[in-house]
Amino acid sequence: MIKNQYFPYWFYTVLCLVGIFVVSVSVFALTPRVLIVGDGITKNRTVTLRITPPTNARQMRISHVDGFDGILWKSVRKSKRWKLTAGSGTKEVYVQFRDKRRVLISAVKDDVELKVPKVLEVDMTINDEDEVTDSRYVSLDLIFADGVEEIRINNTRDFDDVEPLTTLQHDVRWILTAESGKKKVYVEFIDGNDKKKVISERITYIQPDRFIPEGSLIKGQRGQLYYFGFDGRLHPFLRSSVYHSWYTDFSNVHVVSNAKLQEYQIGQPVGIRPGTWLIKFSSSPHIYSVEPGNYIRPILSEVEAMLLFGEDWARRILVLSDPERQFYTIRHVKGEDDDGVVDTDGDGIEKEDEETWGSSDTDSDSDNDGLSDYEEIVYWFSDPIISDTDEDGVSDGEEVLAFTSPVGSGTFTELPSFTYRYPQGSVVRYPGEEIFSYHRFNGRRYSLGDSLSDKGFITNNIFSRFISTPSIPVPVSSVRSRIRRVAEDVLYPTILLNGVVTPL
Repeated sequence: MIKNQYFPYWFYTVLCLVGIFVVSVSVFALTPRVLIVGDGITKNRTVTLRITPPTNARQMRISHVDGFDGILWKSVRKSKRWKLTAGSGTKEVYVQFRDKRRVLISAVKDDVELKVPKVLEVDMTINDEDEVTDSRYVSLDLIFADGVEEIRINNTRDFDDVEPLTTLQHDVRWILTAESGKKKVYVEFIDGNDKKKVISERITYIQPDRFIPEGSLIKGQRGQLYYFGFDGRLHPFLRSSVYHSWYTDFSNVHVVSNAKLQEYQIGQPVGIRPGTWLIKFSSSPHIYSVEPGNYIRPILSEVEAMLLFGEDWARRILVLSDPERQFYTIRHVKGEDDDGVVDTDGDGIEKEDEETWGSSDTDSDSDNDGLSDYEEIVYWFSDPIISDTDEDGVSDGEEVLAFTSPVGSGTFTELPSFTYRYPQGSVVRYPGEEIFSYHRFNGRRYSLGDSLSDKGFITNNIFSRFISTPSIPVPVSSVRSRIRRVAEDVLYPTILLNGVVTPL
């Protein structure tokens, strides 16, 4: 009898202890926090953040200080690449969260010690220290240690418009300037203390006999058209529509013998010229704009297409075959710096966020109102699962096209900042501006002049038929400078070389 009475007390005691442990673990797991991955010390400013958000958090923002002034809200991420401020010392990272109603929930922080080497030790060689080359393509061996964060390469000492390598590489392919002579390559290294060091090396380039200039158009005896690239290869045009996105006629085509063609290797096909056609592939409904380097960027919705390209935007669409998809790289709506992100429909909203909002991860426009889930959540703050968020009888997409707010009664005379933008490679004449703008691969805007007869248009062979004229002001940066002569990244097809847009 005593034994039977003792068992329940023992059982309940263990059950209570287990319950307390489970509750403690659950509370700990749900406690918001940010952790800078590592052992508390880093030599490089770029770090990985592991973020545990509150269960009801919809958006977050990250800052170097606890003020968060001017920092935009973005969808919650559990992993994020982050760049610390320059200079050795203790660095703090703050993350703030808010819920669906945009009510602040909490803020968390973590810190790390940045120890950048005091001495910036770097070096380089060209073609394993060869003195002469007969190819403009050369190999650079870059020598650098921890602490180096950016590398820029140029054929002159001017690095103002030079983009850094997307990844730090020791072996880099590079293109020398044209014509025989002594060539000099400059490399700029920047470390985590914002210290810069420029070094250079020389090599002599001897142009081969019977030379065909790079950038030439070539036609063989069998009729195939090629672009002769800076890489010394022949790049075929797979269809006439690709050719005519670059050239109006065949006046500059050089006909050569089949024997001459056999001297060269065949490279990848030429892609559609950026800023011209919108493209889609045969078996897919997705529509893309084309950007330098054979990047393609998804058009989010018909609303975006109409705002940027006008009501007849569908006439810009060019259908390519599915095999041609391999020659293009998709530039996704969101950044590529997050780990383990699942976004089945490719709309820029990851699956976990879609579940929170109640939207679909297999349908980019869950409520079929003409706006993608991404546009609703990030641009307009409307509800992605209600087609008429403000219940005024007009769908959210129709409201935006009528320049009225989808979440209230207000109107707008320009598109909100940090929303829609023209693809790189576009030529645009913005409302209120006399100039024609060219959106270059580096994300900056340049002037082509105020007339179609200006040198910037003529020397770079730009077609007037593809100039865009938005009906409402679109947020843009200031004009960097004016293009007056040949710009190789504008006139010629481009590829991604070392992660940087480079003439093909």
